[in-house]
Amino acid sequence: MLNKIFILIKSFFIKILLLKNVRIAFSSRLKIYKNVRMKFQSNSIIMFNSNIIFQDNATFEAGTNLCISQNSEVIITENGKIKIGDNLFIGFGSNIRCSGEIKIGNNVRISQGVSLIDSNYKRKNNKFDGYNIGNIEIGDDVWIGAGSMILKDVKIGIGSIIAAGSVVTKNVPNNTIYAGNPAKLIKTF
Repeated sequence: MLNKIFILIKSFFIKILLLKNVRIAFSSRLKIYKNVRMKFQSNSIIMFNSNIIFQDNATFEAGTNLCISQNSEVIITENGKIKIGDNLFIGFGSNIRCSGEIKIGNNVRISQGVSLIDSNYKRKNNKFDGYNIGNIEIGDDVWIGAGSMILKDVKIGIGSIIAAGSVVTKNVPNNTIYAGNPAKLIKTF
């Protein structure tokens, strides 16, 4: 078992080391499945105790200066896609679950304990019946406060702020502050 884990990590590092200044802490858990497309630009880091899972046919593209803080989790399920711009910081203990598509712009700050979840369960006759899959899009220069949740089919506009503890279920226009559960407009600037 130890040899299989080492081989998985070794083959992952061979792919990563082709890029410039990409660092992954040894205590992070990495699971990479078949036909995964990964692109890390320079100066990226995945800190210790993070859980990264890219399932079959997943796509992950990140710009420069990506930081995934410790104890965070990024899971891309089969055929999911994440595209990230430059200068993204993901805070301690955050959770990104992608089954559809998540796009994150440039200069975005995601505080600690934030969840981005682009799908939810479907039920039929009181039984599990698959997933409702959506998309999430976060514009440039956005700040998402600690403990917030961004749910499927949401677009957050350029320069917006999501206050700590908010649950975002609807689109957020450019240059606004949203807060609450569900998140509502607080201020436009």
